[in-house]
Amino acid sequence: MRIVVVEELELLGFAVTEADSVRAALAAVDAAKGLGAAIIDVGLPDGRGDDLAAKVRQRLPRLPIVMVSGYDDHVLRGRFAGDGAMAFLRKPYLTEDLARLLAAFGLKGGEAGVGAQA
Repeated sequence: MRIVVVEELELLGFAVTEADSVRAALAAVDAAKGLGAAIIDVGLPDGRGDDLAAKVRQRLPRLPIVMVSGYDDHVLRGRFAGDGAMAFLRKPYLTEDLARLLAAFGLKGGEAGVGAQA
């Protein structure tokens, strides 16, 4: 799924840095300059995406984060209640759905982003 999402975002004009694990995503976030958003899957091979989102939030308090999950996001919404820079997207989803969420954060093609998705 990550490969398809990366390709679609690049076709929309986004510069994408992809990561396939919590460790790789944190390294990418720490190395990135001018990051526009993070797209994080809840299920990652070396940890939970919501824990990754909390660590990203500590590093970049205002960075828009889109949490992606195939499961009910009720618990996630509770964990990040009141975080106006957090959005949730349930799998399966269309590229247009993700693009709409990014646009709601004021992001459009030509912006940088990091995605961590299994």
